[in-house]
This record gives sequence, C-alpha cells and structure tokens, in this order.
Amino acid sequence: MAGKKGKKGKSGKKGKSSRKGKKGKKGATKEPQMTSQEAILAYQINVIEQKLEDISYETRGWEEKNKRNRLRNEKLKEEEELLLKNLLKMNRNEAKLLHGEEITTRDDVNDFMKETWRKRKEREYEIEGMKRQITKTEEEIQTATEELSYWRSFQESGQHQLQMQIKLLEQELKDIEITFEDMTAYSTRDNEKVFTVMHKETEEILSQQKDKASERAIAQLDKKDRQEMLDNNWLNREVAIHRIETEKVRAVVEMLEQENLELISELFDCSVDDLTISRSFFLTQFGDSENLDHTGVLQMDLSTITVPTEEEFEQQVQKPVYKRPKSAVQKAVEDKVFSLSSHGRSHDGTQEVSDDEDSDDSNGALESYSVKEDNFEDYLPLGPLELKLLSVTGQQMPIHRLEPLPEEESKEWSPDRWPVTVAMLKGALIPEVS
Repeated sequence: MAGKKGKKGKSGKKGKSSRKGKKGKKGATKEPQMTSQEAILAYQINVIEQKLEDISYETRGWEEKNKRNRLRNEKLKEEEELLLKNLLKMNRNEAKLLHGEEITTRDDVNDFMKETWRKRKEREYEIEGMKRQITKTEEEIQTATEELSYWRSFQESGQHQLQMQIKLLEQELKDIEITFEDMTAYSTRDNEKVFTVMHKETEEILSQQKDKASERAIAQLDKKDRQEMLDNNWLNREVAIHRIETEKVRAVVEMLEQENLELISELFDCSVDDLTISRSFFLTQFGDSENLDHTGVLQMDLSTITVPTEEEFEQQVQKPVYKRPKSAVQKAVEDKVFSLSSHGRSHDGTQEVSDDEDSDDSNGALESYSVKEDNFEDYLPLGPLELKLLSVTGQQMPIHRLEPLPEEESKEWSPDRWPVTVAMLKGALIPEVS
C-alpha cells in the first residue's frame, strides 16, 4: 500500500511539476521559484521514498523465503515420521532375533573384543612382515637389475676398454721389469766394481802396512835373526817348489796306477774266462757216476784232442779284437784308489799307510771279482763238484740313542751362538733382488 501511495505521490508530483513547468513555460514571470528549504525537503522526501521501496522489496523476499522454509519443514517432518516408523520396525525385528539367541555377558564381549584385537594385531604384524619382505625382495631385484645392466654394459663396451687397459698395464709392467733388471744389473756391476776397487785398495794398504811393519821389525832385529828370516823365506820357496814337483809326480803315479788297474782287470777277465772254459770242458768229459779220484786230466789220450790248423789259427789272429768295457769292480777299485790318492795329498805323512790299505782293498775286491764273474747257473748240474754257496742272515736290532746332557738341553733353549747369520740372510735376499 505504501508503495502504491508512493507511486501515486510521485505521479502526482510529476503531474504537478509538469503542470508547473508548462505553466512556467507559458508564464515564467507570473509564478515565483522554489526556495532552498523546499528543494532540500523535496530531496529528503525522494530519498525516504527510495528507502521505503527497498524495504518493501526486502520484505517481499523474506515472505517468500519464509513460505519456502515452511514447506521444507513440513516435508522434513513427514520424512522424520517415515524414518521413525522404519527404525521401530527394525528395532522390533532385532528384538525378536535377540530374544531367540543366547544372552551374552560383559565378560564374553570383553573376551571377544580381546580376541579380535589380538587377531588384528597378528594380522597387522604379518602384514608388516610381508611388507618388509616385499621391500627386501624389491631391493634385491633392484640390485640384481642394476648388476645385470652393469654387466651388460660391461659386456658391450667396458670389456674392450678393460682389455686395452690390461694390455697397456702389462706393457708398462714389462717395461718396468726391463728397467728394473737394467738398474739392478747396473747397480750390481757398480757395486762389484766398487767392492773390487775397495778390496784391492784395502789389500794394497794392508800389504803396504805389513811391509812397513816387517821392515820396522827387521830394522829392530839383530843380524842373526835377520839371517834366520832370510833362511826361512828361502825354505818356504823351496817347499813351494817341492810341493809343485810332488803334485806332478802324483799325477804321473795316478796315470800309471790307472793303466796298471786296466791291465789287471783285463788279465782277471781273461783268467775268469779261461777258468769257465776249462771247468765246462772238464765237466763234459766225465759223467755224474764216474769217480774222479782214479782218473786225472793228465791221463787223457792226446790223440782225441783236436788241434787247430795254421789257417784256422791265422783266421783267429786276424779277427778284430774288441776292447772290453770296464766292469763295475774295476770302476769301484779306481774310485777307491783315486779317493785314497786325494786323501794322501791332504795327509803327506800317511802316504805309505794309504798305499797298503789301497793294495789290500784292491786285492780283496779282485778276489771277490773272480767269484762275481762266474756264471752260477753252470754250478747247478755239477753233481759231486757242486759249489756250496754261502748265505748271510741278519736280525733287526733296536737303536739305543744316548740321552742328551742337561747342558746340551739348556743350550738348545738358549744357544750361545745364533744359528742364523748375516751371510745367510744376505744369501736369501740377494736372489730375490736380482
């Protein structure tokens, strides 16, 4: 209503103003203009009218909103009633079900909750373990894939690079070894030269010092002592000459002894062959049942013996004579003689004793040689002339070792002289350096 009135007022005013304007246009000089107070009041009236229009518009909006809210509340109440009915039905059904089941107490519920909680914890723990295993396997797979990719890349490209590096390093090693060998050879030669020079210088210095000392000592001696020294020097020179001559004579004697031994061995070989031939000839002429005491070799008929003719004898003489090889006994005798001769050089005073022993040993060896050269298979079918062989038997005896003295045992634990010397250490280290 207010809005309508406002509109009417506005329209009335507009009409009045339009009328006034028209009148003013017609007769401007007849009516007076509005005052300032009237203009302000007119402006205030317009502002208030606009506010009233806004308020009326808002009130209409609130009224419409209120209607909508009322309708919504009614719908919500209807839905609430339906929900309550459904809940009541569900409650009744659950009550019926619970009435048919057993009644559970608080303890049962607590036990059931604990059991479920325990199972849940176990399941969580198992899940965590599975997760850890999965992460571990994933890490292993990742490392394996990385290694596989690395080795594949190495097989494709890195292998050739490493082969080249290995070849270069081997070449460098060979060069280093060659240079090291050259350096060691140079250092050894230099050390040997220095050592020889130092040794010569020291020997020269020592000889000079000895000569000077001997000259000083000779200068302080009497005439008789000087003559004795000169005689001693002359005797030393004569002894040296005598030793040289004895060495030469010994060499000649050794050669003669060697030739003598060869001749003796040939003679013994011939004698052994003759003995075997004569023995076989003697045995073939008699049977096992014949008595050898009644008949002798000298009583045989010489006409039955065949004598070779001159042509056969010349053919036998013209046959080439082969040199007999040295037997083991001859070699043993020669070694024994040479060892005795070398022993005689070191011990001049025992020369005659060694010669006697040498002759005895050689005789014994040659006696045994005549037996060794026999063919023992020929003695088996001899009958009454069978040679009785000797046999040697031995018995094993225990070895009784002497107990060490307490002084020796103490020396083993704390020796007076250390067994490892500086020379041994140098000998062990020098081959490694070279």
